Amino acid sequence: MVQLNEGAALVLAPALAGALLQTVGLGAVLLFDFATFLVAMTTLALVRIPRPERDPDTVAPSVRREAREGWRFVRERPGLFGLLWIYAGVNFSLAFTNILLVPLVLSFASEGAAGAVLSVAGFGMLAGSLVTSVWSGPKKKVRATMLTIGAAGLWLVVASLRPSLLLVSVCVFALMAGIPVANAASQVLWQTKVPPAMQGRVFSIRRMIAQGIAPIAMLLSGPLADNVFEPLMAEDGRLANTVGALIGTGTGRGVALMFILAGLMTMALGALGLLAPRVRHLEDELPDYVG
Repeated sequence: MVQLNEGAALVLAPALAGALLQTVGLGAVLLFDFATFLVAMTTLALVRIPRPERDPDTVAPSVRREAREGWRFVRERPGLFGLLWIYAGVNFSLAFTNILLVPLVLSFASEGAAGAVLSVAGFGMLAGSLVTSVWSGPKKKVRATMLTIGAAGLWLVVASLRPSLLLVSVCVFALMAGIPVANAASQVLWQTKVPPAMQGRVFSIRRMIAQGIAPIAMLLSGPLADNVFEPLMAEDGRLANTVGALIGTGTGRGVALMFILAGLMTMALGALGLLAPRVRHLEDELPDYVG
């Protein structure tokens, strides 16, 4: 349901912002954006969030001590530790595609078409979120997560093979539809394998590592596309007669090659999760903490 909300935002927000921009101007758009933050803050202020009793054995005297204990908890459980770094790698590879999706589409289609592809991505997440909300989820969550990750990599590769708007749209829809399935399964694993008294500090470490690596890819994506991959895939580039014979040459084909490499990396991470025994047997080796 959380990702259903995110999918709805991807679909509705660009359309609403575009309509407001044309009718009332940028100032009203920014004011509306500010108002939504006020709504969120007011909601949090009014809702009573229960505070569970703290276990005296897990109370740390300082934030630094709590951070160390969160890291130690994950590090001492190889299955969770491996899952953490697999997700970090996936976030790193997908961050490239998040930044370069619009440039990829603009290399062979219009700005309107690029906006349509983003809407298709939102509809894909909506569809996956709806299915996940009414479905109890896979019994083997690690296997389902890794297969979904592998499928996401495959969709990235297929989307890059030809400069086709239909091909990119179909692949983006399928990729985004799988994300809620993988994320929900992963979230269930973490919430059932980590005791409630440790979840705050463990989830902080988890988010710091899994999400903190994505900005590195965002910073690298533009310079790599402009200075390395686009020149390599130009009509007279070094890879024009090899890789270019498979995916074409010219504007945007360097970005397409980056998509392919990101897809192959994502597929490899999914396969690693299936092949690594401690990750694969995570559900059986660690007890559930559900009270």
